[in-house]
Amino acid sequence: MHKAEKKAYGCRYLNIDDHTLLKSIDGCTTNSYDNWKAKIFELYPGSEENARFNQTDLDLLLTTTCTTRICSLSELGKFHCTYLNISNFLVSKGIIADLEQHKAFRSIFGLATWTQIQSRLNIVKPNHTVGTPYTITEILLTTTFYFKQASTISTDTIAMTPGLQVKSKEAIISSIQHLEQAINMFTSRIQCLETGTGGGPPNQQLLPGPPPQNYPPPTQAPGPCNFCGRDNHYIGAYPEAKRYIQDGKICRNTECRVILPSGAYIPRHYQGTWLKDRVNAYHQQNL
Repeated sequence: MHKAEKKAYGCRYLNIDDHTLLKSIDGCTTNSYDNWKAKIFELYPGSEENARFNQTDLDLLLTTTCTTRICSLSELGKFHCTYLNISNFLVSKGIIADLEQHKAFRSIFGLATWTQIQSRLNIVKPNHTVGTPYTITEILLTTTFYFKQASTISTDTIAMTPGLQVKSKEAIISSIQHLEQAINMFTSRIQCLETGTGGGPPNQQLLPGPPPQNYPPPTQAPGPCNFCGRDNHYIGAYPEAKRYIQDGKICRNTECRVILPSGAYIPRHYQGTWLKDRVNAYHQQNL
């Protein structure tokens, strides 16, 4: 191809401004194609062929990938293309060696992921020399197999999970509305209790009830003494009953009831209206 044709194709798909700029370069029509191309590179510092990539670009790519981690085949494919573009250029310029290129590709995987990949490599490449890095192609094929297996296991696990239901947006809104109503009812009930109202609406006050009335304590009608039948005392304050206790004719149990010294209650078949009469009849019969 003639040099004039090369220059014409070089300006073919440019916009008007860039096309005019390249056509205005000194010696565009007289200089050789290589000289004309060198003058174009002078217009764009850093665009020279030798400065396309450097070691920093490779280190930045590896550091970023190690931080974010590759979790899918699409991410693996994107990294692989970018890595080859940079590393092949550095190898061609003698900046890194072939072994360094293969070794750096392995460094992007975490320990757990690389353990799985290496187990697969040991099966696929049983005769691999120990200490020699695996090639990029070997690692790429094995990693592709690993991600396919991991994706299949993850899909099967989700499909086998029972009772996994996702509520619709309408169901969630309805649940929130019911919850708000319950909270409002509970708040109203608390306000009713604090203001002294009942369980009805908050503005409904209780009607005043009748004023409390003070009733006198109930009084017991006076009755005769169970021991002697008199009306001016009770058995507990009757001196005659105390004398009977001192004489050993009667005693009191744990319930303060009058009983015989044997612990038995005074039988009712003895003649007498009051306890004193039946006690005397008992002792007369048992002398």
